[in-house]
Amino acid sequence: MATDAVLSVKNAWNSVALEERLELVSKAKAQGVVASICFVLMAGSIGYGFDKIEFLFGGLLSSLFVGQLFSFYSWRSNKPEAILKYLAARSVARRYAYGYRLPDLDVILIFRGQYEQIFSDQELEQLYESTKTVDFSTKQTTQKPVWICLMRGAVVILSERRGGAKLEFICPVMAEAELRKPKPDEDVDPNALILEGCGPTKGRIAAITSQYPGAFYVFERQLDRLLEEARRKMTALERI
Repeated sequence: MATDAVLSVKNAWNSVALEERLELVSKAKAQGVVASICFVLMAGSIGYGFDKIEFLFGGLLSSLFVGQLFSFYSWRSNKPEAILKYLAARSVARRYAYGYRLPDLDVILIFRGQYEQIFSDQELEQLYESTKTVDFSTKQTTQKPVWICLMRGAVVILSERRGGAKLEFICPVMAEAELRKPKPDEDVDPNALILEGCGPTKGRIAAITSQYPGAFYVFERQLDRLLEEARRKMTALERI
């Protein structure tokens, strides 16, 4: 765990979801292309004003350098920001899991997604709404943008708010937890994953989706594997 707690820059960058890394690369290249086009147009305008075709050719040649420069600047500014966001979410998720005394806090995967709490009946939903405190720092919607952190011992779901993060859902990786697809009578995205909580969230049900299908697929497979291991351990203990 001590080794896991200390991250190099390379490992921190690898913890960023692959789709988000590709988005950053695309964004940097797009800004470089836009900068190149603007530079060529500016050079062409100057050349037209002075009736010098050399300005246009010079602008075309220089645009290659300008595009690379702006792409590099965008990359250097966006990459550290993404790493810091992931490290902050990772740190807060581990802190919450430690506060609930959950074992094995090694982080397997962390990515952005959407979270929605669903209820088994209307009475539970009304009870939850009546006891819920209003958070004026976030928009009140049924689906929230969240950070989803999968550890070897828990699933932690956090939302961002002014002043820090808020714990939305935490579920130990135990035999009692269940990961499944939505039922026909559940009014959620058909591509969502339904996680029925246990331990501190026993009786609560979370619907999870993500705009990053690759990370979402890995999350489903890894959590399925961890839950299956927990069930096998429980079965082995019962036989003793």
